[in-house]
Amino acid sequence: MALRIHRRFVLRGLGGVAVALPLLEVMLGGERVGRAASPTAAQRFVVLFGGFSLGAAKTATGSLATTVSEPIDFVPDRVGANYDIKAALTPLNDYKVAGEVSVVSGLKIPWAKENGGQTPAGGRPDTYHALTASPLLSGTRSLPGDGENSHARCQGATSDQIVAAAIGGSTQFRSLAFRAEAIFYAGNGPDNSRDTMSWKVDATGAPVPVAPEASPKNAFRALFSDLSQPASPSDAARRDLLLRARKSVLDLVASDTERLVTELGADDRRRVTQHLDEIRELEKRLTPAATSAITASCAPGTAPNEAAVNDGLNYSGEEERAASLCDIIKLAFSCDRSRVASLMLSTFQSSLNMGPLIGTTMGLHGIGHKLDKVTAAKAVAWHTKHFARLVALLRDTPDLTGSMLDSTTLVLLCEGGIGNDPSAGAAASVHSSENMCCLIAG
Repeated sequence: MALRIHRRFVLRGLGGVAVALPLLEVMLGGERVGRAASPTAAQRFVVLFGGFSLGAAKTATGSLATTVSEPIDFVPDRVGANYDIKAALTPLNDYKVAGEVSVVSGLKIPWAKENGGQTPAGGRPDTYHALTASPLLSGTRSLPGDGENSHARCQGATSDQIVAAAIGGSTQFRSLAFRAEAIFYAGNGPDNSRDTMSWKVDATGAPVPVAPEASPKNAFRALFSDLSQPASPSDAARRDLLLRARKSVLDLVASDTERLVTELGADDRRRVTQHLDEIRELEKRLTPAATSAITASCAPGTAPNEAAVNDGLNYSGEEERAASLCDIIKLAFSCDRSRVASLMLSTFQSSLNMGPLIGTTMGLHGIGHKLDKVTAAKAVAWHTKHFARLVALLRDTPDLTGSMLDSTTLVLLCEGGIGNDPSAGAAASVHSSENMCCLIAG
């Protein structure tokens, strides 16, 4: 009798540990279904965000009204499939995904002054910071506010939540909300939402923020460890010993893995092997090397192996956080643990120190106000890099219907463009929602 396993089948091991698998042919009765006709192909969606504008002011003094900004090298001059790659988009070439990505330019979020003083639908008040959040992420108008009163609140459900309701199916995690910037370093008030990009609505229709996870290790454990209470005290002790010794979660399901692999076809064996190899590689990055003897006080659930949150210079290992969270999104999709994710690479009005990332020690927001367009383009390219890498990860991951990219839509959004700032009365400002752009892939 041909092997047939359920789509939610997991590898089980000692102490209740379980590891999910990607979608395999054997889960569909062993028949490969055509790409266009497949009724079982999962659809997926990822929205990423960066707290940058598409201009640079290159001034340390002067009012916003008199400061003239210039656009960074982002928008291609040549339209079409073979568009030219500008400085801020060079990672698309580095990861060989330019042909998979569209650059959508000339976008605008309207403001109150051009609508008789009333904030238009899908628009914002005349003030800028954090007030592009609601129209950008949820398509709803921002409420008036400035300074401490403008907290990047969305007034409706964001795109990730709307899409999750449509395609989430029976996945264990309807949507994933991640943030690579460990905290909002500027610390604007106790009720600040500038570090949040996912919102849902409650039973009364009121918008509610979805707190993002900024710890890759916590995200990995929540998605893949599936630790339940062991059946016996001896199993619990043995499981804990293995985990304290920093064994891979794959070691705990090795027996189940060996039994399954011997019964799979060649294509499914290849998918499972690649999937488990990627889990092990991610564990290596997230697990510290042993530097001292393990003691009885070292129990499961110890602090993740990540840079300390805020090293005093507004940096918390964001490069590694961003890379690991992209890996986790890809693995979550492979396991069908979730089909929708949001990833905030940097917050609204971000003060993330770009020194370790591009060699210029200044906050992301400050770079747009005080430095040249070449430096600003490098800061934007850091965001583009992680978007491009995630596109490449999905492109290079086989799915039953081709690659995972074939059934995934990815969008990269930014906080602002360059142009009119109605609040300051400036015609060329980085505090603008004119000439905005986004990247779309998949």
